[in-house]
Amino acid sequence: MAMANYDSLTNADQAKIDAIVHSSVEHISNDGVVDIDLLMALLERLNDEKRKVREEIHEAEKKAADANKKKAAEIGKSYVQTLHEGDMITFNYGPAKFMKQATLPIEKIGAATVQVIYTPDMLGENSQTARRNVLFDKIVVPAEFLKSFAA
Repeated sequence: MAMANYDSLTNADQAKIDAIVHSSVEHISNDGVVDIDLLMALLERLNDEKRKVREEIHEAEKKAADANKKKAAEIGKSYVQTLHEGDMITFNYGPAKFMKQATLPIEKIGAATVQVIYTPDMLGENSQTARRNVLFDKIVVPAEFLKSFAA
């Protein structure tokens, strides 16, 4: 989530901020001199508000991501139900920052996963087994199937 700074705002939004700052300075001034304690308290309260808004945004993003993951799992499950053991399946694997994609034959279809056998180049140095269960939300569903799913 990119945060805007003052210079990146439109002229109208800059004018709003300028008016708020001017009004705030007037309210915390005594005989034209800004009371630093009141200014610090104002900044503290504004930072509290900023934290609250960021938490709300984070929660909303988390809920949206959870909903997207659940929807992806439903679509992946529907897609897998059209396949059989031995059919090829494409899926994403690895940590989010270094996500990779692979296509392997299905060894077994489970209630929430398909089992595949990773190739040696996919395994980490500490891997105990090549058998891996791929969650339905990690499956790359073909565009043709997505069209039929949405219909």
